[in-house]
Amino acid sequence: MRHTENDRSVWAFPRISGVLETEFMNLSEQRWLESYRVPKRTFQQLVHSLQGVERAATRMRRPVPVVTIVVMLLKRLGKGLDYREIGDEFGVGASTAGEKVNTAMWFLIETKKYMISRLQEGRNSEVIIEGFFIRWNFPQCVGAIDSTYIPIKTPQNHHTDYFNRKSFHSVIVQAVCDSEFCITDICAGWPGKAHDARVLSRSKIGEKLINGTVVAGHNTLARDINGTAIEPFLVGDPAYPFCKHLMKDFTGSNLSSEKEYFNYRLNCARIQIERTFEGDAGYLEEWDSRDAEEMDELPALGPLSDDVGVGNAQLIRSVLCQYITEN
Repeated sequence: MRHTENDRSVWAFPRISGVLETEFMNLSEQRWLESYRVPKRTFQQLVHSLQGVERAATRMRRPVPVVTIVVMLLKRLGKGLDYREIGDEFGVGASTAGEKVNTAMWFLIETKKYMISRLQEGRNSEVIIEGFFIRWNFPQCVGAIDSTYIPIKTPQNHHTDYFNRKSFHSVIVQAVCDSEFCITDICAGWPGKAHDARVLSRSKIGEKLINGTVVAGHNTLARDINGTAIEPFLVGDPAYPFCKHLMKDFTGSNLSSEKEYFNYRLNCARIQIERTFEGDAGYLEEWDSRDAEEMDELPALGPLSDDVGVGNAQLIRSVLCQYITEN
């Protein structure tokens, strides 16, 4: 039986043209930021940086323009859209959308590695501290720290190391964020079975906590609170060790109203990192089994370190508790 023209399966979808150009020209900076999660200037820089991923035109079909690839990447990372949704929105198949997004992402990783270590250079710690104080009335906080599980395919090697307490294979991403949900430090790749405290002890931010240099110029950023000099610190959940540069809440039953209020304020500041993870879910889910296989050569997990300077930390927490209650 002869197939007619209408019987032929569709293998090339019509693409949306002119929409991006119109939005770029007409949307305000704020509306653009809400839609694409990056400023227009950053968008232009991404388009320029990703010129190398656009394929040459052929007689069979036109290549996906690099500007469309960038927008698909942003929709995936910033909005968490799946590849079917992205494909429907931009007139390509789901497999093509997945291929383009992953190609663009790995291209950026390989060509822009040098930028990663420079992202937070020059960040004003005073501004971060002020942000936490204004938002949550929590003084001297320079960041919230936590870890999250990123699902991966079951690795062929050492798969039990990646099987976490929630009963799925994963890797751990540890991150610190500021009061504006911006990540200021990140450590990724530990097997899902690892404890948060062990990951911290092997990370660069963990070394800084132990050495007492959580931020540059920590001595000059110290603040006198009720006669005690308190340096900047991070806030974390009970899984982390307790020290003067890593505050966590009071534990136990029958806490005083002052301690309960301190815990409330601390957790208001700490929950910033959980909200940051929620906002970055689309990006974090981009991990796949290739990454897990590359982590087999990580050093063996070391023992949990004891709490560092607990006595001093308890004094600082008590002073903070009194200050927060009175203010």
